[in-house]
Amino acid sequence: MKFPVLLLAFALPMTSLAALNGDEPFICAPRHVFECDEIDGCDAALPKEIGLASFAKVDLKAKKITALGIDRVTPIEYSESPEGGWLIAGADGVLSWSGAIAAEDGNLTMSITGDGYTFSIYGHCEQFPD
Repeated sequence: MKFPVLLLAFALPMTSLAALNGDEPFICAPRHVFECDEIDGCDAALPKEIGLASFAKVDLKAKKITALGIDRVTPIEYSESPEGGWLIAGADGVLSWSGAIAAEDGNLTMSITGDGYTFSIYGHCEQFPD
């Protein structure tokens, strides 16, 4: 099963160099992906196997995620900033996605869902120098 649209990406070092600042863009990379469907269950996958970019620039102010190295931008349709991080979500066609990003350590947890399948993505974000 290929994942053609969404882009988020996550896999920088395990420890954050500095806490994330939602006022400035930051970069994320996928580290672990699990692909699940209602018939075959779940299997580990590589980010590139499901169409994720290796890195993505997350800009909470501009409400967009830009895949780096490929021409793809995903709008952030919903965002909230509870204490300690951000919750973001959106949709693209029949796919929906949501994610949680921790400000202190940059940990990222996301899900992408479609008709009968889901992807669970775990990664890391770091402050992005402009």
